[in-house]
Amino acid sequence: MSQWFQWVLSAVALYLLVLFLISFYQKVYRSSYHHKASHLLLITANNQASIEWLIRSYRIANQLGSKEVQVTVLDTGSTDDTLRILKRIRFEFEQLEVVSLLDVPNKEEAIQHFVQMAQKEKRPFLVLDLRDLDSHQDKQTSTAL
Repeated sequence: MSQWFQWVLSAVALYLLVLFLISFYQKVYRSSYHHKASHLLLITANNQASIEWLIRSYRIANQLGSKEVQVTVLDTGSTDDTLRILKRIRFEFEQLEVVSLLDVPNKEEAIQHFVQMAQKEKRPFLVLDLRDLDSHQDKQTSTAL
């Protein structure tokens, strides 16, 4: 056999092995994956350090389980780069909706309205309130220094 033919045969075998491993992993992962929420509702305020990581990890975890998800971010008035980060990743992730509650007089009522809308959709959802997440991390870091 020529060296070129051996190389092609090896490449095809490797490709088939990778496909088999991905298929096997998805079957195992799907059977052990217990998270049922297909809509993530994030409440933010100055979360530039964690917002992108949270959205990307939620999306990747659900893609591995072959599940389409919707992410709605309710920003209660970020003064850092949170909104700029969300605007950037919105180009990559069509199912990302960003709602600014900056000019809303009663933010808590607006948040409850979005939670009620998610309940009416009749699909599982998850609410994460991140408003104090980064401020607690900053306090812990400054205390450790």
